[in-house]
Amino acid sequence: MKIKSQLTLFFVFCGMLLTYAQTQVSGTIVGSDGQPIPGATVLVQGTNNGTTSDFDGNFTVEVEDGQTLEVSFLGYVTQTVPYLGQDAISVLLLDDVDQLDEIVVTGYSTQKKSLITGAISKIVNENLDQIAVSRVDDALIGQVSGVNIQATNPEAGGAPTITIRGFGSITADSGPAVVVDGVVVDAEFLGNLDMNDVESFEVLKDAASAAIYGSEGSNGVILITTKTGEEGETKFSYETYTG
Repeated sequence: MKIKSQLTLFFVFCGMLLTYAQTQVSGTIVGSDGQPIPGATVLVQGTNNGTTSDFDGNFTVEVEDGQTLEVSFLGYVTQTVPYLGQDAISVLLLDDVDQLDEIVVTGYSTQKKSLITGAISKIVNENLDQIAVSRVDDALIGQVSGVNIQATNPEAGGAPTITIRGFGSITADSGPAVVVDGVVVDAEFLGNLDMNDVESFEVLKDAASAAIYGSEGSNGVILITTKTGEEGETKFSYETYTG
């Protein structure tokens, strides 16, 4: 009976030593721009012990001396930090350029290019503003496969008929949704948009790509991004067409 009591005390003492060896450490995770990174994963290598950073990039984890913390987040290079008894740990995550090139923003989430099944075409305005057209949608003629643009309106500056991958409806409107800088507009609005102000076009051709826009995107979506100001010297340009 005495031996059992001694063994019990021994195991309790060992458990206390193991508990005492683990230290609760706090830290902060920031990006290369100095902004905190919420949702980053902090894992003690070789164990199942881990946590994630909060909205301010702070985290708390139990770790022993000599163990290594592994900090990772999508789009950043994974960092390993050895714990040598520090009171607090500050982790700087650098951008993973190779990984960022493989990420596509779909409007409601981010996905790798290899996982994207939707048909997305992007046209950057490098020479489109050199085309003498009265409307920005006329500049897309012949630029994107699967997009048919026909001038069916006899009025000057009238909106053309645009179909993406054929007609999607027999009786309803078959035109795609038009989104300018995140705002859904009608096709007539494009008659008020200057081609020199357009930075790029993106055409979403299938239902999966246009899911965020609901029924309005059932016939495809044309996303238009306009140019924004840039730092530097003031520049003036003038373009004119005669005929």
